[in-house]
Amino acid sequence: MWRGRPRSGPPRASRRSLAAAPFGYEADHLTVCEDEAAIYRQVVVRFLAGESVRSLTVWLNETQVPTVTGGTWHTSTVRNILKSPRYAGLITHRGQVVGPGVWEAIISENDHRRLLSRFELAKTSGRRAPQRYLLSALLKCGKCGNGLYSSVRHDTRRGTVSRRYVCMAGPDHGGCGKLTVVADPLERLIADAVLFRLDTPELADHLAGRSNADERIKELAQVVERAQAQLDELSLAYGNGEIIMREWQLARQAPESRLARAQRQIAAASGNSALSGLVGSGSELAKAWSGLNLSRQVAIVRALVEHVVIAPVTRRSREFDPSRVSVVWRN
Repeated sequence: MWRGRPRSGPPRASRRSLAAAPFGYEADHLTVCEDEAAIYRQVVVRFLAGESVRSLTVWLNETQVPTVTGGTWHTSTVRNILKSPRYAGLITHRGQVVGPGVWEAIISENDHRRLLSRFELAKTSGRRAPQRYLLSALLKCGKCGNGLYSSVRHDTRRGTVSRRYVCMAGPDHGGCGKLTVVADPLERLIADAVLFRLDTPELADHLAGRSNADERIKELAQVVERAQAQLDELSLAYGNGEIIMREWQLARQAPESRLARAQRQIAAASGNSALSGLVGSGSELAKAWSGLNLSRQVAIVRALVEHVVIAPVTRRSREFDPSRVSVVWRN
C-alpha cells in the first residue's frame, strides 16, 4: 500500500479539489509534490526498461496510489502523463512545445525524448499479442540460429504437462526442428543470472563509462524534429493541392527513413537510462521476483539480455544442462 510522507494542510483529496493540479505537482501547479514525483520517476524508469503501460497501471492501482481525483488509474491516464512535456518542464501551445515552463521539472528533457521515442517505435512496429512467457523472442537455436518458440507437451500416458522452447521447422518458422529445451529451469537460470548481474560492480562501471548518451540523444532528437517537420510540410502541401499523390509518396520516403533510424538509435541509447533504475537492486528484486507480474519480469530481463543461445544436447539425459546456455548481454 502506498504511503506518502505527512503533509500539513487539507487531505490530498481536498487539496486536489481546490485546483486540477497534474499528478506530481501541488495545487499551485508549479511546486513538485515529492511523494508523487518519486512515483512518476519510477513509472518512467520501468516503462523505459520495457514494462507495458497496462502493467504499470495495474501496479499503481494494486499499490493504491491515488490519482489526482482520488480515483483509480486507467491505461489512457498513465499513457498521457508519460507523454506529457510538462514533466520535463516544457510548455506547449496547440500541441507543440514552445519553450521552458515556469514550473519545476520532474524528469529531464532527454528522458522525455526517450519516452516519446518508445511510444513511436511501438506505433510503427505494430503491437503483438501480450507476452506469455519470460524468454519469448530472446532464445536462439545453437544449430541453425533461428528463434525458439514456446511449446506445451501433454503426456497422456503419465498425465503430465510440460512447457519447452523448441526450434520449429517448416515454412512458417524456418528452423531446423532439431533442438528443444525445458522452459522452467531455463527461465529460472536466466532470471538468477540477470538478478546477479544487476549487483555486479562491472555493470555499474560500464554504465558510468557511457554517460555521453545524453548528448547523443539530443542530437538524434533534432534529427527527429527536422524529419517530422518535413513530413508535416509535405502533408500540408498535398492537402493544399500543391503536389500530387505520387510526388507526396516519393518525397516522404527519405524523411520517414531518417525518422525511423533516429528513433531506433534513441531507443538503443535509452537502454542505459532504463538500467540506471535497476542497477544495485538485484538482491531486493530476487526476494520479490515470484510476486512480480510477467511484464515487469520481462522488462528487467530485456534491459540486460540481448539474446540467449541454446546449444544442442551433447549427452542424453533427462536433467536440464546449464552448460548449453550462453547469455549475450547488452552492451
